[in-house]
Amino acid sequence: MPRESRKNVGESVRARLLQRLRAAASHLTPYGVAKSRWQLTGRQLELAIDIPANTTARVELPGTQGETVTEAGEPLSEGSFIHNIRPEDGNTVFEVSSGRYQFRYPYQARN
Repeated sequence: MPRESRKNVGESVRARLLQRLRAAASHLTPYGVAKSRWQLTGRQLELAIDIPANTTARVELPGTQGETVTEAGEPLSEGSFIHNIRPEDGNTVFEVSSGRYQFRYPYQARN
């Protein structure tokens, strides 16, 4: 589908790490259900997201540098539906097209 037809649902996916080791959430958008799930195992953070068809989302990964992040086992920069990867306030931020994604990276809590 041409990129012009995609709608940004106005939502961001931001992993907010609290005291829990795992969390999940979903949000009904006008285009379908957006879902996110994260789990911290040791110092490895896994974030799984589902973005509804014909939409895009902004993803913000806390406490990481983009080169350490993988999506489905491949470097983040090689993802064909991942765009505009950039550092922002100590996080890695980027946009994704609709689909299902599985991100992993070493996580170190900020003091």
